[in-house]
Amino acid sequence: MTRPLRNYCEDCEWAASTETYSNRELSRLAIEHAVEHGHDIESEVPENRLL
Repeated sequence: MTRPLRNYCEDCEWAASTETYSNRELSRLAIEHAVEHGHDIESEVPENRLL
């Protein structure tokens, strides 16, 4: 099972992940956000959380 990738903005609350978008869509959204707003985007593979 592939763990989801999460992109998030270091300057605002924007975030998206492969749980909702394909890798290609996630990349496009991150680039668009960075270009439109001049914000920095980081990526992470979130740790599994036990409920």
